[in-house]
Order: sequence, then structure tokens, then C-alpha cells
Amino acid sequence: MLTLQDLESALGSGAGFIVLPVLVRAVVEYCVKNKIPVFPGALTPQEIYQAYASGATMVKVFPAKFFGPEYFREIKGPFNKIELLACGGVTPENLKNYFASGANAVTFGASVLRRLAGG
Repeated sequence: MLTLQDLESALGSGAGFIVLPVLVRAVVEYCVKNKIPVFPGALTPQEIYQAYASGATMVKVFPAKFFGPEYFREIKGPFNKIELLACGGVTPENLKNYFASGANAVTFGASVLRRLAGG
């Protein structure tokens, strides 16, 4: 989702929350104004702060796997009040490490779903 048209389509299809690959201020502003949970993507400290300052419900740190759980521990130092969602590379094997390092939530994607489907 990158545009207000994408947002309109998602909401028209019944979406109850919005997840973005990056911070799209117009989408986040609309969601905040209309009390729709919104999770913009970010990776660097600057991006994480900007997403938080824009009103994100929680900031989706993506792709989490390249920096790993240790990154969350470091980020939570100065950003201990910012809720972080680990996305990209979270597995059943490293799930506990993300939570122990400060992630407030995690997502599972293709790597887990392929295993569940037997692929």
C-alpha cells in the first residue's frame, strides 16, 4: 500500500488495520484521524522515529532478519517508548529472541507459511 487509492481500496474491502512497506505520511495521517490502526515500515533509527512521530500504532521494522534481534535491543535503548513489530525473517526458532530483545509483536510470512504448507 503506497497511495490513498490503495488505502481506499483496502478499507472498501473490509480491512481493519493497515500495514505499509514504508512511511506514507498521507496514509498514516488518514488512519490516525480515523482511528484505524496503522503499521508503517521502517528500518533505520531516523525512519523508525519518523514513523512514530507521524502517529503509527506500531512501527514495522522490515526486513528484521538482516539486523536480527540484537538490533531491536539497541533500538529500544533510545526508543524505549516506541512499539516495534518485527517483520521479515521471524521464525519459530528465533521468535523468543525478538521478544526478549524488545520487539512488541512479530509477523510470520512466506518462510513460515511455506513450511506449514509442506513446501
